[in-house]
Amino acid sequence: MARRALRLEVAVAWLCILPACSSTRAITYFTLDPPPEPVQADALAPPTHGTGQPNARKGEPLDIQVDRFRAFDIYDEPRMAWGEGPQLDHFKYCRWAAPPPKMLEDVVIRALRESGEFRSVERYSETHSEMGVLLQCELRHILIQGAGHGKWKAILRAEVRLLKVQNGVWTQVGVPIPLEADGEGKEEDGEEGVVKTIKAAVKGLDGDLKDKAAKLAETIGIVLSGSEGDGPER
Repeated sequence: MARRALRLEVAVAWLCILPACSSTRAITYFTLDPPPEPVQADALAPPTHGTGQPNARKGEPLDIQVDRFRAFDIYDEPRMAWGEGPQLDHFKYCRWAAPPPKMLEDVVIRALRESGEFRSVERYSETHSEMGVLLQCELRHILIQGAGHGKWKAILRAEVRLLKVQNGVWTQVGVPIPLEADGEGKEEDGEEGVVKTIKAAVKGLDGDLKDKAAKLAETIGIVLSGSEGDGPER
């Protein structure tokens, strides 16, 4: 009798657990500075300035190609990373809408096209591999960290390199240019508070990134014109 009672209790406990297991929490997705419309390869021609030609600092207007942005493996996926130092993990219910390198690539391409510094801005193509300048970017960090005093911080750290063809070989022009952006959100209690905090931090990151990407476009124009530049503001 005691053995039957034990089996019944175990069965009831298992049935009580099943509903909890079957209901999964919804995942919240985040984007970087989403455009009004999807960015396409030939969209958004550079603005003109009076003469009907793109603004160029010196000499002929330049064509620029953008190589596929790269990142460390932990950032090259939709799962959102958090932590500090070598001890990084991923949030279970907060994810990027696409791998961050791809989203950052779209942000930078829009900024380059809208800057008026270049005649054309296209994604890298083997068929035009020796055209103009090649921009490469490595995303070093994009994660959420505790900022203390009840705040969380979203940080983005990347490095941009410019290359031109010399004697049939892509050769780096100037020094690597840092691209850095930050955003903060107030820490709130509970799981929903965590999502609100991340949303606030990413929103701040979006605004800062948009400004820094515009500054990056201006800096690239200075470097390629042969002038000296100090790089984007931090």
